[in-house]
Amino acid sequence: MSESDNFYKSIYLQLDEYKKKKTKLSAEELKKDIGARIRIYQDMHNLTQAELADRLNVSLRQLIRWKAGQSYPTKLGFKAMAELGILKKE
Repeated sequence: MSESDNFYKSIYLQLDEYKKKKTKLSAEELKKDIGARIRIYQDMHNLTQAELADRLNVSLRQLIRWKAGQSYPTKLGFKAMAELGILKKE
């Protein structure tokens, strides 16, 4: 595992620990968490925003809003992110 992979893995673990400590994330915290996970996935896989939007089958504008924490993904967006491993299937 490369150094950058270890870095991203540690970020994922930190986000998971943060979520475990809190009983419930606020709406704003959840949006920020999703945005952080999208950015990490994009960086880990060296994808442009356009490439990631294509993989998620969403518009570039929508992806940018998710990353910025301005809106929530749709049900299909959550499903696509879970299939790519951006979010955990629960």
